Amino acid sequence: MTDRTGRLGRLPPRGARRLQWSEVEAFFRDYGCVVAGDPELDWYREAWGALEKAGLTGATEFAEFGLDGTVTRLRALCLLAMYLGIYQAAGEQSELGGYFPGYEPCSWYLNSLGVGVEDLRGFGLLAEDPETDAAFDPEDEDVAHEPLYELAVELVEGEADAIFAVLIDHYGDKAELFAALWSSRGPASESEPAETILGSVSPGDGKREVLSYVENGMVGWRLF
Repeated sequence: MTDRTGRLGRLPPRGARRLQWSEVEAFFRDYGCVVAGDPELDWYREAWGALEKAGLTGATEFAEFGLDGTVTRLRALCLLAMYLGIYQAAGEQSELGGYFPGYEPCSWYLNSLGVGVEDLRGFGLLAEDPETDAAFDPEDEDVAHEPLYELAVELVEGEADAIFAVLIDHYGDKAELFAALWSSRGPASESEPAETILGSVSPGDGKREVLSYVENGMVGWRLF
């Protein structure tokens, strides 16, 4: 995220507007690879709670520009992307379990979060272009070759480091974060510690790849 006002992630003042879990729950449920029983949704809820505690579910430093809500919603999209990155890291034959339907068009994610063209244009990084004046249409094909797509990716990627730091602080270390991610595919009662999960590594099961993904900061994911 290009910070026009100072460092991101400052704790908002008491009483500042924050994006509540109830406002993003449907987004994570619809696009977060949530299967029967909603085990993944528990991870998203816990992670969002960690972001709230760290002050990242509010962005008062952008309020002057009317972009505070947009910044926070882009953080939700970044958290989603970081989670979905475990599938890309693990590969198709991994033992993550469940069903992953693939990646959705950029416009679908942004529509679900209520982020429009003018919200992105407000960051001052989008050149005036008649092609980007139209509203997002969930029925359209992905806008992967348009300036709008490139800006969305840039803004989302800019939040990854701050979110990763919060997750590490919440879980304690990278091994525990890895274990939480790997175990998020099943009921909490069946979760195992990182040592146990790593001790059962077998060729092609994806565990080593997901651990490496976490150790490298949960970057390099493909969202759109």
